[in-house]
Amino acid sequence: MRRHPWGKIPAITTAEGFTLYESRAICKYLATKYSFPLLPPTLDIEATALFDQAQSTELVYFADPAGKIAFEKVGKKFMLGLPADEVVVSAALRSIEAFFDVAEGLLQNKAYMAGNDFTLVDIYYIPLIERLFVCGYGDIILSRDAVSAWWSRCVDRPAIQGMLVADKEAFAAFVAASQ
Repeated sequence: MRRHPWGKIPAITTAEGFTLYESRAICKYLATKYSFPLLPPTLDIEATALFDQAQSTELVYFADPAGKIAFEKVGKKFMLGLPADEVVVSAALRSIEAFFDVAEGLLQNKAYMAGNDFTLVDIYYIPLIERLFVCGYGDIILSRDAVSAWWSRCVDRPAIQGMLVADKEAFAAFVAASQ
């Protein structure tokens, strides 16, 4: 509760004593502080608006249903020893399918979710899409040409490859510890 008023993670405190919580806020702060080229140029208001739009879209239309699937199929099983509520999963899958149907059209005209540059918005998708694959729903991504091409562009980046290896190792340790 000292760093996050709701007692959640993530939260960071810098060496200077600055505390910040919520993953998207932390990501934007770090990208700005360390000049990572993952945000649109500050003076390009159209690119910034498109970034904000894409960030909002990911949070509202993708993260909620994808998070429900991950919780039902992974979290409940390994953390609570409970079966997934297939009614919840089915409803969330319909939302994810509808989301990627729209994204398929949008990605016909751009390389990444916020435009033609890889940004934090694309990174925000990676953990939950990885969970969709773990849960057996990777076809939602791979069955759509433009979405699949976008996904390949994202995960073929060397830094993302390293992150995915670390994520798989952490997930394996989590599963092992849960048994």
